[in-house]
Amino acid sequence: MARQERAFRPYGQDHGVFTELDAVGWFVVATTAAAPSSGGGSSDLLRGLLLATVVVATVGGAALVVLLPSPVPPPKKGGKRRR
Repeated sequence: MARQERAFRPYGQDHGVFTELDAVGWFVVATTAAAPSSGGGSSDLLRGLLLATVVVATVGGAALVVLLPSPVPPPKKGGKRRR
């Protein structure tokens, strides 16, 4: 596989790039530049709290499904069968 550097221009608001390509195939986009800081400390905190809430709710819901008894009673053994 050949490594080629191409000129590009930004696309969209988040990490998108656009360039002209001469071939069809798989391409990897990489950079050595550091990602810009979001600067939104409270936004990052809110995102973290939301993620933690979703994880706790998912694990709690799964635990309830596993631990609570079934609402459908099990069939009785030895009883007469209906035809």
